[in-house]
Amino acid sequence: TETLRSYRRHEEQATKAYQLYERVVSRRRNRKKVRLTSHFYAETMLALSKGTREDAMKAEVIWEDMLRGDENSLSNYTLTAFLCACATSGGWQRALRAFHNDFFMFQMDERKRQVPDVIACTTLMKALKVGGQWER
Repeated sequence: TETLRSYRRHEEQATKAYQLYERVVSRRRNRKKVRLTSHFYAETMLALSKGTREDAMKAEVIWEDMLRGDENSLSNYTLTAFLCACATSGGWQRALRAFHNDFFMFQMDERKRQVPDVIACTTLMKALKVGGQWER
């Protein structure tokens, strides 16, 4: 996670963050016992959000992997990280769907269900503003 955190400090490091993500995920597929944390997913998406538009678009792969693989990794931190990437990529529609649908649909245990925090709400507004959809 610290390596990924360092990648988000420099725009040109976004590609390295995604390459690291791919290596870890491929190892995970070979060894089922490797458990990825919400911080791992979030830091990778945040690093991608600091890169180019194309880099940020790769965050959707990570978001989808996380939703398919481990709903326990879903948190306000991962939601906010994905929304940051959506703001960079211009994917305001995907940001809305993540905020309104994915975040709730994939929280299986209703007793532990979270609601988006102020930071996630603000980040969604940023994604909408970048996409010219502020009124939504």
